[in-house]
Amino acid sequence: MTFQSIPHLIVAQICLVLLAFPASAQVFAAQQMQMDEAQLISNVFQNQRSKEKAREHCEQLLAARIRGIAQACSLTEEQRTQLELAGQGDISRFFNRFNNMLRTCKLGSISQQEWQENWQLIQPYRNEFTRGLHSEDSLFAKSLEFTLGDQLDNWEKASAERQLRAYQADIKIVLAQLDCGLPLTDEQRKKLTDVLLAQDISRGYSVTAQYRAYLVLYRMSQIPDEELRPIFLDNEWKIVEAIRNQMKGLEPFLRQQGVILD
Repeated sequence: MTFQSIPHLIVAQICLVLLAFPASAQVFAAQQMQMDEAQLISNVFQNQRSKEKAREHCEQLLAARIRGIAQACSLTEEQRTQLELAGQGDISRFFNRFNNMLRTCKLGSISQQEWQENWQLIQPYRNEFTRGLHSEDSLFAKSLEFTLGDQLDNWEKASAERQLRAYQADIKIVLAQLDCGLPLTDEQRKKLTDVLLAQDISRGYSVTAQYRAYLVLYRMSQIPDEELRPIFLDNEWKIVEAIRNQMKGLEPFLRQQGVILD
């Protein structure tokens, strides 16, 4: 594998992600196409192939989050119940809105314009599902602040530590992937890791696994040259620049997928 192939691999992986959405691939192939409800559901919920499986997935995530809060804050049964009710409320609201939206989508034999209109309708739901249904403005988040009271600081600290551990693990994975074409010394790895960890991830680190490598590379593209350039030799910097430029070009796509929130 050559140095020059690294940026092209990133594009190839993005293309594979896009190919996971058959409707989007077909819309450019014909003036008319067939679309049914199952295709819309697949586009929104990705690996979850039905609304029922998607809802079950959301409930599992809610249960895991409450378990984590309980470990950090020693929840009472009453507190646990309040959080479960709020979390279930978020899930029900989301799927009610989603079902109402589905009824407005155009199905059957549709034009490119009608497909684009469908995509505009489903995209916000896809982003919301990808980020998680219990984020900042959710009933769960509001209930959490009220329910935990003085214990909220404990949970926020535990949550920040968990996010940091996840980000550290993702940095290691990305550096290992890049190592085939951009081998770094231990000192370079440490310096690059330090500048990546110095970035603010306080907005939450709930990016799905398939996009985490892209988030790390995007964050690398946002580091000022004067901080990043001294880490690399001249020939290495050319490769890093190519990767950074590629990720900057992918910013609209990453925002659309809910990877970049700020």
